[in-house]
Amino acid sequence: MKNKIEKNLERFQYKYVKNDKSIIIDLGLRQEVTVTFTKDTEISITDKLKSGNILTGFLEMSLKKVIVYHSVLIAVTVLFLFYLFYYTGLNINTNLSIIIIISILGLGYLLFWYNYYHIKAESFKRTLMSWLND
Repeated sequence: MKNKIEKNLERFQYKYVKNDKSIIIDLGLRQEVTVTFTKDTEISITDKLKSGNILTGFLEMSLKKVIVYHSVLIAVTVLFLFYLFYYTGLNINTNLSIIIIISILGLGYLLFWYNYYHIKAESFKRTLMSWLND
């Protein structure tokens, strides 16, 4: 099973590092997929964003944690803006408009890049599974 994956990775020129029980595959843009061989017939496929990518900055985490991280970050930003605009004395309609625009831009940014990384990881996982089924 491991040899079949390695052969296809070399055939399609993926960058990878192999260990005793796993293969770490670089998908580009600081994303990697780890294939861990637990037994002869069982494998575990996990994805991770390395530090220095577009979504997590200097942190390293899985795609599932990215949604939680960014949701908290956007909520804190919105609360900070409510607090800031409350004490500036601007018109309430102006404040809400600015907060809504910043929230929409933040959510749009998150959804775009999350979907990009998620689709890339899931399509690669399907490719791995098709290699194993051949």
